[in-house]
Amino acid sequence: MRKTIILLILCLVSGGVLKAQMRIGNDRRVNLSKIVSMGVKFGVNDATMAYTDTELKDLNSTYSIKPSFGLYLEIPVTRWLSVSPELMYIGRGGMVSYETNNATNVDYKINSRCVDFRVPIDLYMIMSRSFKPYVFVAPDFGYVLGGEISMKQDGVTAINQEIEIGSANMKEYNVSVLFGLGFRFDVYMPQTALYLKLEAGYNYGLTDTFSKMEKDESAVAENVNAYNITGDRFNRGLEVMISIGMPFYRNTGTCSTFRKANRW
Repeated sequence: MRKTIILLILCLVSGGVLKAQMRIGNDRRVNLSKIVSMGVKFGVNDATMAYTDTELKDLNSTYSIKPSFGLYLEIPVTRWLSVSPELMYIGRGGMVSYETNNATNVDYKINSRCVDFRVPIDLYMIMSRSFKPYVFVAPDFGYVLGGEISMKQDGVTAINQEIEIGSANMKEYNVSVLFGLGFRFDVYMPQTALYLKLEAGYNYGLTDTFSKMEKDESAVAENVNAYNITGDRFNRGLEVMISIGMPFYRNTGTCSTFRKANRW
């Protein structure tokens, strides 16, 4: 139900983005970087988990490619600085593989689905009217919608278990910081204008994702027969995103939004 509501909100807001088509055209006075805009963002998160437990942190930990998409609002502050709050659906998790004392292989996999609210701060380098490289940093506040935790073990004592993610086996809220770099391309067309952004960033989790019930052993963890939970577990991920944005601007004459916004 929560996932349905969130997807419905994203669809409704994205419909508003399409209705905000602007009649900017090839007016050379217009500079998109000076106008508030809204857009869609999509890409992938190459996710993993980092452990502080002395045994777990040395195990073979692999990345898992997860989908990511959402909506954002870009608010210019100056010519070279903007704030871009965004609401994102993002997949997280990872897999740890190891060999037991009796030479059996074990794969422990986490696949979580989250919704994140972020507030990136973009610092632009103005190369031209249409090309603007930038760096960004953002606080990231996430909420876990659900997912699965699975463990597979081969050999004589074969195990193939999977459980749903909930508050008993994963902390519902998490905080991280996202930082990276990107390139923005402003595209001016006869009747409208838009921009494309390509960016890559690293998401560094700051809060432990083990649940309180796992730590105090009031809930039996799926992996309890593999190790005791003594350390912390953090989200990590390399994100690659594509964004398409449109400005909130309509040419209504001499008192247009652009005329006011272009005084920087």
